[in-house]
Amino acid sequence: MNDKAWKEIQDALTQLDALSKNEQGIIAAEMLLQIDRVINAMNKLTARRKLPQRTAEHIAGELRKVAEQISPEKSAVPEVAYLPDPYDRKETETADIANNKVTHGVGLAIMSGGKNSEKKVSGWRGNTVNKHPRFPCDQGRDKMTVYLDPEGYNAAELWAKVHAMDALTLDVYMACLAFICDPRNKAAYPHVGWFTVNPQQIADMKAFRRYGNDRRVLIGKIVEAIHTIADFRTDFRIHWPGTGKKEQNRMATEQGCRLVHIGSVIYLDQGELFEHPEQFPKEEREIVGVSLFIGKWGNYWLRDGERYYWIAAVTRLLLELGSSKGDEFAKKIGGLLLTVEGGTDSRNKTLEFTVAELLEHIGELLAEEFRGKLVNGKQDGEHWASRTAEYLQAGLTTLLQIGVLASYNFSSDYPEPDNRGRGWAKRWLNAKVYLTTPEATAKLKMNLPQVTPGVPERKRRVRGLGKTKKPLQRGQYLDATTIAAVYNAYKARNWTQATLAKELKIARPTLSNVLTGKESPSVELAKRIRAFLEKPIPEYPE
Repeated sequence: MNDKAWKEIQDALTQLDALSKNEQGIIAAEMLLQIDRVINAMNKLTARRKLPQRTAEHIAGELRKVAEQISPEKSAVPEVAYLPDPYDRKETETADIANNKVTHGVGLAIMSGGKNSEKKVSGWRGNTVNKHPRFPCDQGRDKMTVYLDPEGYNAAELWAKVHAMDALTLDVYMACLAFICDPRNKAAYPHVGWFTVNPQQIADMKAFRRYGNDRRVLIGKIVEAIHTIADFRTDFRIHWPGTGKKEQNRMATEQGCRLVHIGSVIYLDQGELFEHPEQFPKEEREIVGVSLFIGKWGNYWLRDGERYYWIAAVTRLLLELGSSKGDEFAKKIGGLLLTVEGGTDSRNKTLEFTVAELLEHIGELLAEEFRGKLVNGKQDGEHWASRTAEYLQAGLTTLLQIGVLASYNFSSDYPEPDNRGRGWAKRWLNAKVYLTTPEATAKLKMNLPQVTPGVPERKRRVRGLGKTKKPLQRGQYLDATTIAAVYNAYKARNWTQATLAKELKIARPTLSNVLTGKESPSVELAKRIRAFLEKPIPEYPE
């Protein structure tokens, strides 16, 4: 042990000893007893200065932590209280969330991020001037572009932020919108004030019950997601109708509009309050609060007195979904197509998309040249389509189970897993999918059929003994007993299936299809099979 480590241990012991003698009226008796035990144990250990260096440094650090935590001179660690729970409606477990074309566009930008953000049909694109990432999301006469604050970053750093967007970023985004729309936080008109978000609260809203290092990692990712959301800028010119005839053609126009501003960050270890983002220290420290302020878009869609017209109800269950790919599809469809959709269609009618349109809307449709594996110089899109179809089915089933969807159905030309021949991926992308929410069901007064979750209503192909164009002829059918006898006969001769196929003068795949019931044998083949069974098995098999 070197002199520096020795001195740190002695200083810590001295401080603990002083506290145990002088602060008995302040420190609990249990803590004093613990301190006395630590002092006695450490005095015995430090009597020998041959402790390993790493062990000595660790002990010194732990002692100093104990001393600082109970020292009366230590400034109080700031505690950031949780905001009112926006999902505290006991009956529905839902919260109000901003629903307009700006919040919808930013949500689309988040969903289209990730490692394949440039490869998607409607994904992020590089600016022609400086290659900075931009996300265009025009809708008819409404024009909007989403991008990240470029100040202090080069193109590669900005693209790294886009590639880091994931389902957690979408969760944090939805939570921030719910906090903004809760009148108790006084974040929007007529108050328009700061509100401080504790990242621990977002973790609790996600029903994350693990602690220790797992929770610290999650909190770090939540804070990073809040910073990413604060970095979003939007240029928009959007139709903004009012109530009077003269206000039907109003346009909301902003350049460089932030979704939220970060005003201050509170750190746990020293209780420092940084009033400006440029003062954030570079070293990693645990953050207990981030103060946010709504951007100018709220002046258009969240300022009708104290009433929030441009909102939708979102269920807590969307936040609580896991991180599997199926749950990620459910978050995207439920969050951005059925909640923050920039309109009210989902509440008034059944939504109709082709599978390609639905995937494009949720940022999961790759451009054709990037689908699947490269086979013989061409992209084999069926591998990509098979995986994506499975994720889509799982996501829709999850939404049905948690009550976000009342029903979902596919058109009759939707190819099932057991009916996927050559070119099925194109048929799948062109098939229709119909989504109906509980609100639309009530409004349309629909009597929905009982659909088993995960099994869409569509025509099923009935599989039989193959695609026979005419009834089987007499003697052509082989029953299960005959098939079993064939297996036993060639195995008793120590033959392979290929040897039997050669004996019967047919190809091995044909014999395999006949024995498994996928194909009916011809009359001649059936005769040869029965003739083979009549031959005696040799005494000494080959």
